Amino acid sequence: MRNSLALLLALGVSGAQAQQAPLNIRQPIQFETGDTFTSAGVRVRLYGVQACIRGTSVRKGSGSGDCGRASIDMLAGLMASSPSIACQPVVSGVSPLPVVCALSQGDKLLDLGAAMIVSGYAFAAVRPDGSPVHAPYLVAELAASEKKAGLWSASFTHPIPKLLKNETPQ
Repeated sequence: MRNSLALLLALGVSGAQAQQAPLNIRQPIQFETGDTFTSAGVRVRLYGVQACIRGTSVRKGSGSGDCGRASIDMLAGLMASSPSIACQPVVSGVSPLPVVCALSQGDKLLDLGAAMIVSGYAFAAVRPDGSPVHAPYLVAELAASEKKAGLWSASFTHPIPKLLKNETPQ
């Protein structure tokens, strides 16, 4: 868990916030969106991450699908590929509980939120004023966009403008 603490501090989470007990994620996991899920009765949301909105379209070539479902499928795949996932709450007393999650891949720990964004299946969440919740996630999003990773290789509606206009709930 020391590595999880280092990950939190790298994300700018204060030591006091990081003192909360980590959550070990285990099956069954119910996926609500590509950034929100329930494990062991606790509903959590990846801090600083915004998934594609369910019910919006993604089109590639002659095919189309649900953009939100694509985000969920990537999140589920990343989580299924890891033997160990630990999430650290950023704050307490809210639902969904904002968390930073680390998943193990071999001898490495990966930031689950960053993995979702770099893969091109999620985006950097923003505050109401449009500033990023976590600036490195915006850098990761720009890199994914440049590489045309994941959804960026298709045609889709980016969720942030819709959310800033309050066109759909988060």
